[in-house]
Amino acid sequence: MNAIDTLMDEHQLILKVLKSLEDRIDESDAEKLKKHLPDYIEFIKGFADTLHHGKEEEILFKELGNHGFPADSGPVMVMLQEHDLGRGLVKQLREMSEKESWDENDMSVVKQA
Repeated sequence: MNAIDTLMDEHQLILKVLKSLEDRIDESDAEKLKKHLPDYIEFIKGFADTLHHGKEEEILFKELGNHGFPADSGPVMVMLQEHDLGRGLVKQLREMSEKESWDENDMSVVKQA
């Protein structure tokens, strides 16, 4: 297995976990979601961002830069922007998970994030 295959496999795992989170949100059981949200956040921060995005940003994107894809334009710039957007959404989820209780608006914020 090469490095690109590894990153693609990691993408599939991340998508499965995010699908699980979406399914839990769709159940509309705020208490159950609130209980499990920290686990999803931990996975996203630890695996998806630190490990996976770390490899992309420190290795893949730099290598792409060496082959004519600069970080300040084009697809690499878009992927970096998406990583930053994701970090912002995870920050929102973390803030929501730390709230004592949720109202209907809070559940909407979680769904949007």
